[in-house]
Amino acid sequence: MPDADPCPCPSSRASPHVALRGRWPGDDDDAFTRAAPAPAPPPRTQRRAVNKRVESHHSPNAVHCFALAGFLRLCVARARGCAEDVALPPLLADQAGEIDHISLHCPRLRRLALPQLTAGDEARLPDLVPRWPLLEQLELEAKPSFSFPALAAQLALHCPGFASLQTSGAVKPEDVAALARSLPRLRSLCLDRSYLPKEHLLAILAGCRELREFSARSCVGFDDEDEEVLRCGARIQRFDVGGSKSKLVEDLGLLWIGGI
Repeated sequence: MPDADPCPCPSSRASPHVALRGRWPGDDDDAFTRAAPAPAPPPRTQRRAVNKRVESHHSPNAVHCFALAGFLRLCVARARGCAEDVALPPLLADQAGEIDHISLHCPRLRRLALPQLTAGDEARLPDLVPRWPLLEQLELEAKPSFSFPALAAQLALHCPGFASLQTSGAVKPEDVAALARSLPRLRSLCLDRSYLPKEHLLAILAGCRELREFSARSCVGFDDEDEEVLRCGARIQRFDVGGSKSKLVEDLGLLWIGGI
């Protein structure tokens, strides 16, 4: 007898994907199709009745306002606890409430992508990590300013399969230490468009020895042609630091920023 499916949800009704990004239907049709599979079309007589109703905006069934949060909750409900991939858009009025909802109703998450969070939500994120023991990939539009070490520690403690991190921001010494201490077995790390001093970059490469993919494109703090950087990254299968500069120069040198 084959092993029972660990996910009790009927495959015909539940979808592991709840991919809501900052797009509208049509921009990413596959995501919406995965999130809410279309039911079978009604009989012709019912379709005629439906068509007559939707022709009038006075119909009680007419949709006058599309609520993104409501659609998100519909997708989560359709997944029935089996959602494995959730990407939130940056358009939610109650961001904290939606993240809490996902933490309670999506215990099988393997990938989570979050938009830029408020300082309060950043501080709460480490406390939510234990609810996602299967998490493997985390994408944060902006690196938490102060809670990143706590977040890394929680990922190491509660997510044994965690292997991929993507974020962007000013990488501080305590962030570098947290990566080496808590996440030395990362397989993929993306820090594109970050402030990343050369010494921090070298420390990350030295502390995360199992990296197979590393991207730090368009960063400020080191030069993409630096020989020491390229030598340290040579062991990594996919190593990309293109466009990174030790100093940020804009408008033909009229603006120079030596740090962030």
